[in-house]
Amino acid sequence: MTFGSGGKKQDLTLRGGKKQDLTLRGGAVVESYGYDANGNRTSHSSLLRGIANQTASYVAGDQLAQSGNAVYSYDANGRLSQKTITENGETTATQYQYSSTGRLLAVTTADKAITYRHNALGQRVAKLVDGVVTEKYLWQNLTTLLAVYDANNNVKQRFEYGLSHTPVSFSQAGQRYYIQTDHLGSPRVISNATGSVIKTLSYDSYGNVISDSNPDFSIPFGFAGGLYDADTGLVRFGYRDYDPQTGRWTARDPIGFAGGDTNLYGYVLGDPVNFIDPSGLFALPQIPQGVVNAVTDFGDAISFGLTDKIRDAMGTNSGVDKCSSAYASGAFVANFVDLKRGAVSGARALTKGGARNSANAARLRAQLTGQEIAGGHAFEKHVLRQGEFAGLGIRTRKQFARHIEGVVNHPTATKQLSGGRTAYWDNASSTVVIRNPRAGDGGTAFQPANGRAYFDGLR
Repeated sequence: MTFGSGGKKQDLTLRGGKKQDLTLRGGAVVESYGYDANGNRTSHSSLLRGIANQTASYVAGDQLAQSGNAVYSYDANGRLSQKTITENGETTATQYQYSSTGRLLAVTTADKAITYRHNALGQRVAKLVDGVVTEKYLWQNLTTLLAVYDANNNVKQRFEYGLSHTPVSFSQAGQRYYIQTDHLGSPRVISNATGSVIKTLSYDSYGNVISDSNPDFSIPFGFAGGLYDADTGLVRFGYRDYDPQTGRWTARDPIGFAGGDTNLYGYVLGDPVNFIDPSGLFALPQIPQGVVNAVTDFGDAISFGLTDKIRDAMGTNSGVDKCSSAYASGAFVANFVDLKRGAVSGARALTKGGARNSANAARLRAQLTGQEIAGGHAFEKHVLRQGEFAGLGIRTRKQFARHIEGVVNHPTATKQLSGGRTAYWDNASSTVVIRNPRAGDGGTAFQPANGRAYFDGLR
């Protein structure tokens, strides 16, 4: 496959059943990739990254065994578990840990430990470095990020979307910024409200960052519009994490061969210049918006063949819809309409200014609090086991999250507690919500036996 200076595919060259990709700039070859018959990258040269003929080898099941000076190993479920690099006589290892459903939970490097928290819908809601929360995330669905918060639920960045899966603008510290992307949705230029360029980025064909003019000014979006983690180098797309260094996913496709590739670790059929994969399940041609909407609009959390048990644990009403590319791949979309409507209302409200913006920020914080607490122990203890909220008709996590959000938005009384906690009381439902930024699940919500007296006694 040969790409011209404009990045468009010109031809496909097969040699002895193997594929050779070349990227040309100004007539010179700046990237070259060789592949085996199943699309595994076996060689790689890049003038952009200073790599000369780096080779790679694989074991059964298309698992990467070695690439350059790095050795890879996998767990019993086929997920990348360790990367070991030997350089200048020194060996360093990076470990990866996953949940039983395949969510990446932790990455441990030589100098730091990165962990992630998820809500009941499988959305990544927080990142911690060495045990300290650095960011929290509020999602519209599995692939549309609405806002980033700090550990205390203060808004850091709020995003506004146009016709792409990558936002067109965002607000930060009272300022408005605009994102210009390429055809894949990768951020290329960030400018402020006066048109001054704040940051420029460039990537190689597989998404490695080649240049960043202002690394101190960061946004969470990276190659092809995915959630980029600078600490790990990985890019999160829906259900999986992508490694630009190897041009592969760290785990097999959860929908198997229904994703359309015979290589379950392969990224977008080996054509990262012309295809994207917002869901982490199957390749789509460049951002045809109708198809991207099928991924992000038809489901606020996309289940695509996950078990009924997981969907029940989410506490959602699943509906199955057909969307051409997804359905053709044998994938199903779990549609959580009510949750989406609330998030969309919040996103639209973000475009307003002044006092209304402050009110919107408070509503988004309440929504984030509801999702966090409903995704944790409070739902299992107070809703499922003790049945405290049965009289209110609350039986699912989604219902519990909306109830908590309502209490936080319109409390009868509030008070600050020790340890940075905040308590909210609602007379109508006899509910107390305790927001705890230090807790792994954000706090708790329940109906105390002695009602308001319990709230008044909190310290």
